[in-house]
Amino acid sequence: MPNQRSPAYLPFKTFLSALDRLAQGMPHEVNKECFPTYSGVIQGQIIGALKFFDLIDDIGVPKGSALEQLALQKSIARRKVNLLPLVRTAYSELLKLNPARLTPSKFDSAFESYGISGDTKRRAKTFFIHAAQFVGLELSPLLTRRTRVSAKKKKPQHQNVELSVLKRERFTQISEEAITLQLSGDVTLTIILTGKLTRLSKEDREFAFGIIDSVNAYNNSTSES
Repeated sequence: MPNQRSPAYLPFKTFLSALDRLAQGMPHEVNKECFPTYSGVIQGQIIGALKFFDLIDDIGVPKGSALEQLALQKSIARRKVNLLPLVRTAYSELLKLNPARLTPSKFDSAFESYGISGDTKRRAKTFFIHAAQFVGLELSPLLTRRTRVSAKKKKPQHQNVELSVLKRERFTQISEEAITLQLSGDVTLTIILTGKLTRLSKEDREFAFGIIDSVNAYNNSTSES
């Protein structure tokens, strides 16, 4: 494929939320510091997605005004219009296969050219499906049906990879970090933990991480539904 970068594979709702954050103030250079409420894993995935859509260069400098125009759109309809050409360009070779008639096996094979596999490839395919639906591209019912079934069968142990990394980071330093969940009606739920978590009692630690586990589980289930 012409775009040889690794495709976006974060939850699509998180990608939209990242654009909303950039709308609060477009920096000269987009890096992980622009998304302080996300874990390091998600921060990297956001940067990767922006590079995949050719919105920033290798050091994070926005290319032209496309990123700013996309981020500043308050209207969902206008954001769809701005995102549509980016999706068409980034997935140009895939779209030549006509996703409206694509079988799941052919769809899976199309992502092999990106050099990804396993869970990364599965999440990249899910991101594409949600992005395509968002901008109004026609997809085969076989692809959307398979996404819904996969979400129902997803095992709990695969839901908290990001959380595991986040826990390790928080146990080694005193800091303030948060997990953000985008709800319907433009409502944002943010869970913030401040301090050194090694000082928590067992009961408080289980209580705090129980809340975070629930937020992550809900975010994963809704992002792939």
